[in-house]
Amino acid sequence: MIRPAPVDRGAYLRARWRARAATTVWGCVAAYGAAAILAAAGSDSGLERATAGWVFFQLGLVLVPLGWAVVRAWRRSAALRPLRLHTDAGPGAWAGVPELDEPATAPHTGLTGLAEPPRRW
Repeated sequence: MIRPAPVDRGAYLRARWRARAATTVWGCVAAYGAAAILAAAGSDSGLERATAGWVFFQLGLVLVPLGWAVVRAWRRSAALRPLRLHTDAGPGAWAGVPELDEPATAPHTGLTGLAEPPRRW
């Protein structure tokens, strides 16, 4: 039987849902702004074409703080992610990298001074 994780899985799922929602909001705002810029830039009116730059500036002012919030939401979600260590693995489960889990058989020869360095040095 698998032991319960030492962290709250519900908190992780809520944080991941919030991060996905924030990413969706950011994407919708970016898509709406891009559509507004393209509509203004493709207009026949000179005044409307001039507003495309203003819309681009406003879009940048909105997307920078929203992007910062999205990054924070994803980092918070990653921090709450429950991880199962190899000590928690059940019988027959992969327990990590075998080369790194085994004790070293001999010291590193290049750092001991026992091996001669390459000639190019």
